[in-house]
Amino acid sequence: MTDFNHLQIEGDYILKKITIIAAIMTSMVAASTASAEVGIGLALSLNTKGEVGAGPRLFTSKRSDRFVGSVGVNYNFMSKDFEPVAGIGYALDNTFIGAEASYRLKQKDFNVNGTFAVR
Repeated sequence: MTDFNHLQIEGDYILKKITIIAAIMTSMVAASTASAEVGIGLALSLNTKGEVGAGPRLFTSKRSDRFVGSVGVNYNFMSKDFEPVAGIGYALDNTFIGAEASYRLKQKDFNVNGTFAVR
């Protein structure tokens, strides 16, 4: 007979992570409404492990042609892992190009990401 207990544990782990990320994103949206200067975007990134990730971002300014900070959450498609990210970059008209540091939650390691975002 097959043991399905590990599926329940893994499902609980994923649900817990999704709940944490939802709480983080709710906080980020609430913070963005407090300041009209904060920009919101969707990013695609490549980390030092060669993994591609995507996720939402908040930027310190929604203005173009300036250096800005970024914070957000990535989901890595290869490792199937979430990672909080923070970094700096340059905001163009409707895009952001930058470098971000991240921490993968399952693997418990740090990465550097090259990031392109649409704002």
